[in-house]
Amino acid sequence: DGTVTGVQTCALPIYAVSIVAPSSGDVWVTDVAAVQAGEELGEPVVQLGRGAVAALTPSVLFAASPGLGRVLEIDVATGETLASSDAPMSPDEPSLQITAVGERWVLLDTTSNVLSSRGWETRLQSETAVLQLPGPASARVLVATDTGIEARELGVETVDVVASGLEGTPSRPLVQAGCIFGAWSTGAVWRDCGAEQAVLELDGVETGARLAL
Repeated sequence: DGTVTGVQTCALPIYAVSIVAPSSGDVWVTDVAAVQAGEELGEPVVQLGRGAVAALTPSVLFAASPGLGRVLEIDVATGETLASSDAPMSPDEPSLQITAVGERWVLLDTTSNVLSSRGWETRLQSETAVLQLPGPASARVLVATDTGIEARELGVETVDVVASGLEGTPSRPLVQAGCIFGAWSTGAVWRDCGAEQAVLELDGVETGARLAL
């Protein structure tokens, strides 16, 4: 209906946001000020059908459609589709997450546990995995699980355990200003800034809480 009601995904690189209506797959791009003011969204940038997900970078919107079985790359400034790539998705009710590392998309189908990027895919062991939020260019993507955070090299099978010994339902990790952040439903918050690592425990977190960075 052109409002923010029913938003599934909201990504904020700098001052822009992407909003996805989960029932229709309509995707909008707007700015933080418009969302804060409660302005109507107008016409969607693209319509991808039920279950669509999106990730936004300063110049490109990545949007995955279960109906099409593809990931679209859309120019934020013009709305033009720059590329359309096949992506592995479960034939029955895929549950998708998408992120961006720089100008490269990474897709996770949590129904099949398949992690993919253009021309590459692998299968994850964890059934609780969540992808990092969109972040800076990197040759790897972070995946949080109910025990920690893994770094997956894109294009190869290399896995680096970044954080371990955690427990609970993970939030999507965040990479910002050279640091990695993670959080779990137990109230544990983890930070790695290279030479410095720390685990904090949040007080007052209720059992089963879902935290977000």
